[in-house]
Amino acid sequence: MTPHIGKRKAKVEFSLMVRRIILLGTPLVLTVLLFFHPSPYDDVAGELMPIASWWIALHTIGFLLFALMGVALWMLTAGLRGVFVTVSRAAAVVFALFYDAGDAIAGISTGILARSAEAGALGSGPLLEPYKPFGRTPSRTSCSTLAEMPLSWRC
Repeated sequence: MTPHIGKRKAKVEFSLMVRRIILLGTPLVLTVLLFFHPSPYDDVAGELMPIASWWIALHTIGFLLFALMGVALWMLTAGLRGVFVTVSRAAAVVFALFYDAGDAIAGISTGILARSAEAGALGSGPLLEPYKPFGRTPSRTSCSTLAEMPLSWRC
């Protein structure tokens, strides 16, 4: 066996391993991770504030995994041609860019706000001033978290 063939074989084996990790590992890890995704929707303040650090970590890890799901979909259609393949790849790009970024921004920022609110770091400074005309200043006992302040005046 020549050295050139040995290097090529190692490269193919590495590529196959990376492909398997992305195609099989990504959805498996994401599925397991989402089993532990809390659903603090009944008492958002009471349920989210104690787990704010986990919430931030979950959405940070999810940022990478959702992007890899888009890559996995792209890899599944490798070598195929047609209109549906093109639509599938375009949807994978849109998903990887917009859903991934939106979920990460919303999740991480909500976690940071919940952690700050629990520590009392938000107080009642200028952040809350725009909401006083609605007759209600969001607090730990209000019906929404600080991330949902624009909607909180309706509660």
